[in-house]
Amino acid sequence: MEAKALRSYWQWRNYPPGHNGGGARADAEVLLNTAERQLLAGLSGAEEDVLARALPSWGQEDTKLPAGKNGVPSAAWRTGGAVAGPVAAVRQFHAREGHARVPRKAVETVDGVKLKIGAFLSNARSRAAKLSAERRSELAALGLEWAAEGGA
Repeated sequence: MEAKALRSYWQWRNYPPGHNGGGARADAEVLLNTAERQLLAGLSGAEEDVLARALPSWGQEDTKLPAGKNGVPSAAWRTGGAVAGPVAAVRQFHAREGHARVPRKAVETVDGVKLKIGAFLSNARSRAAKLSAERRSELAALGLEWAAEGGA
């Protein structure tokens, strides 16, 4: 079965990530809900434990994906940047520059993945009260006072 035909089975939460100049990103992967994992296992004829070993994101779900109400298969794209982590990119910037005063348009490359860390930090600061304690402590360790305070 071709990928295009398979994708039509899914209810998508977002669009496939692409580069600014067009073309698909090589670091993109799909997160599937339980109904979709069962569908894919059935269509491929492979056992779920085999698929879990072959596909790194097999057991991971996006919290924003529907849980498969009425058995509807759902999927969401994510990029390697979501895995490499914007905090890792901020750490890299901090190690190189000696501070975390990141310009809004700053982009940092981690393991070949370009991450918009300026936008990430701006958004994180505006939503600081909603960040997990773990994320706030990671950012506070880099000298971001607003993260330690829990707000902007």
